Amino acid sequence: TGSRIEIAVTCVPLVSGYVHPPQLGLPDVGDANISCNPAGPHLVCVLPPTLSTSYCIPA
Repeated sequence: TGSRIEIAVTCVPLVSGYVHPPQLGLPDVGDANISCNPAGPHLVCVLPPTLSTSYCIPA
C-alpha cells in the first residue's frame, strides 16, 4: 500500500503499419491506480524493413 512500481515493456512487432501496443493488466490493481505516461490510447507506426517499399499511411 502506498508504494510505486515502474514497469517498462519492450515489444517486437510482427507486422509493419499502424499497430496498437498490447493491453496489459495487473491482477488485483484497479484502473484508478494505474497510469500511463504519456496517456493513451497509443498508436505506433512500425516501419517495414529498409529494403521494402511499403509505408505507414494514417487511416
